[in-house]
This record gives sequence, structure tokens and C-alpha cells, in this order.
Amino acid sequence: MRHVRITAGLTATDSQVAYNTLREFDNFVKLSDAVREVKTTPSKDGGVESHWEVNFRDGILKWSEFDEFDDQNLRISFTGLGGDFEHLSGQWQVTTQTGLTVVDFAAHFDMGIASLRHIIEPVAERTLIENVHSIVQGMFHDARIEPTDTRLQGGA
Repeated sequence: MRHVRITAGLTATDSQVAYNTLREFDNFVKLSDAVREVKTTPSKDGGVESHWEVNFRDGILKWSEFDEFDDQNLRISFTGLGGDFEHLSGQWQVTTQTGLTVVDFAAHFDMGIASLRHIIEPVAERTLIENVHSIVQGMFHDARIEPTDTRLQGGA
């Protein structure tokens, strides 16, 4: 299983504004070239089922996930429901640290193709990192993204 973590500091965006921006998945298409389409459907328990299509090299990566919103703790948790990932889970977390708004994205995934894992998953990992960078920079023009160390994520 691969692990991706990306952290960005926002120098001019309030934490509540950042969280509210992240929860509006339908706007991701407008704010990032990496996201082709997002469709959301509210669920009965206050969460959302979202269906994603993002750029993946010369193709499209597609999946569905269940998203839970913790407005008090400024956290969005997601769990994969189907699509190109055999397993997908993670979260967006917004915090304030010494006057700086911090957006932290963490994901765990498995493409589910054991014989091609060494080829496909590193590409998926790089693509996910690039796409999240594009999303964060598209949403928050004041974002300073921390360098990503793939050794900590299970990468080569």
C-alpha cells in the first residue's frame, strides 16, 4: 500500500476559509487543471458520495468515495467506494500553527494489481502528488507546499 502526504502553509488564508473551500468539491474542476470532473451526492448521514475523474498520464483515473465532514475539527475524511483503486482512504486536515494556516492531505491507496504494482503504483503516487499540488495551488494562491519525501510514503 502506498502512502502520500502533502502539507501546505497558507500565509494569507484563514483556516475556516481554507476548510470551506476544500469542502466544495464541485469547484475543484474550476480551480485545478488536474481535475476533469467531480459529481457529488449528499448522503442521509450528512456526508457526501463523490465521483472523481482526474488526469492520469495520458488517460483518466476514476473513482468514487464517501466523504465525511468534521466541521468542528476542520477535517474531511474519505473512503473509496469503487473505481480504479482497490483501496483508497485518507483525509484533508486544516489547522492553525503559529499564525499560519496549514492544509495537510494524506492518502493511502492500493491499485490492486499485484503483478504490476512496481510499475503502476509509483506512477499513480507521482500523479496523485502532482494533482494535489495543482489543486492546492489553484485554490490558494498563497500556498507554500512543503517538499514531498516519497521515502516516507512507501515510494522508491
